[in-house]
Amino acid sequence: MTNIILKLFFIVILITIAPGKIFSQQFSIDLLDHENVTLKDSRLKTVEIERIYRMDDKYILLHRKPNGISLMNEYGQRELELVAGGRGPFEIGRPRYLQISGNKLFIWDSENLRLSIFTEDFEPYKEFRGIRHAINGFSISHNGYIAVFHQPRFQDEYVHIFEMDQANTLHSVLDLGSLSNEGRTLLFMENTGGLIWNYNDLIWIDPSMTKLFVYSTLDDTLNTISFEDTLFEVEPWNNPDDFSAKTFTEMRQYIKRNSRIVSIRKLKDYILVEIENFINGNSRLTYHLFDLDYGIIGNILLEEGSWVNYIRGHNENKLYYWGEDYLETGLMNFIRVREIHVNGR
Repeated sequence: MTNIILKLFFIVILITIAPGKIFSQQFSIDLLDHENVTLKDSRLKTVEIERIYRMDDKYILLHRKPNGISLMNEYGQRELELVAGGRGPFEIGRPRYLQISGNKLFIWDSENLRLSIFTEDFEPYKEFRGIRHAINGFSISHNGYIAVFHQPRFQDEYVHIFEMDQANTLHSVLDLGSLSNEGRTLLFMENTGGLIWNYNDLIWIDPSMTKLFVYSTLDDTLNTISFEDTLFEVEPWNNPDDFSAKTFTEMRQYIKRNSRIVSIRKLKDYILVEIENFINGNSRLTYHLFDLDYGIIGNILLEEGSWVNYIRGHNENKLYYWGEDYLETGLMNFIRVREIHVNGR
């Protein structure tokens, strides 16, 4: 009994003094700083980087102010730029979301409501229409299905699967997902929620629940996988159909004091769920890690939720962040790269 108590005490001490690392019965998870990549192009130093992608030895940056997409090499120098603006063929009015599939860039244009596909050198390839509403994100499967999710005004399905035809049109295949009033309200917060393909499974989340919703395209089944987060708390939202100015003010206050799922990501070896919780009014981020068969590996309690601490992108088991902390690092305008390591597997 004494040995068991000492082991438990030792684990508690390790968790207390080593933020970013948590031990379970079998595994330990490390989130290690890998490198910082400074942006050397003067024009990139003034933009707001929304999302960061990696393709071969290049970084692709989706940014605003001004809106556009830039291709940057690993030395921080911009090589190509896709400038936003326009409604003509292959003109991107407002690039909002991007995914790399093979050697193609799939870009969602939120202004023109179309999916544009470019080569890795930003050369036009194809364009697709057929989604007639704004979306909050999309994911492309290995066999060409496109899944999107959006913030519906009422309680309709909010996850939709489309397929591409030879006439460059997206056709609706299936509508899924029942969104709670609380989840629908939290989706008003930018960069909330998400969905991913895991081979033939489509996985999505309601940002107000610690659950994975897993739909199998092979056997047309839907399973729910719950996981525990002791800090996760969401108050009931009781104004589902009222969109007055007062209600929007209440929504902003509601979002600032309730937990939410920020993102879900498919890494090379893991599925990562990024959560923002509040402890005594102070924001804290937690990562929950699963294997690709949805087994729970563990979680990591991290720093506060902020512009520089939210995940901006990923590649393999690396996570990308936008860095602006001169006092801590001596750097401004850089990409911070961290890597997930699981020991004991």
